[in-house]
Amino acid sequence: MRYKQDKKGKKRKVYNVYQVPYDTLKQILGADKFLKRRQTFKKLDIIAYSHSDNEWAEIMREEERKLFQKIREKDRQDGSQRKS
Repeated sequence: MRYKQDKKGKKRKVYNVYQVPYDTLKQILGADKFLKRRQTFKKLDIIAYSHSDNEWAEIMREEERKLFQKIREKDRQDGSQRKS
């Protein structure tokens, strides 16, 4: 990472490598010691690469919708005045 100065003199970060955090973690020497017992990068790779990044984003968005729907239903049951 480096910094680039814009026309107004403000410094902006410039990233040279674009990758997901999981790939960054795998590159750390000895990163396997941060994993839970009996968990390996080989097992995690099967999960991580079973869908594209866009497919994972769709899956996560759908799960988020389900979660917020449950929250709204619970709020209605409890009579919460929370704004949606």
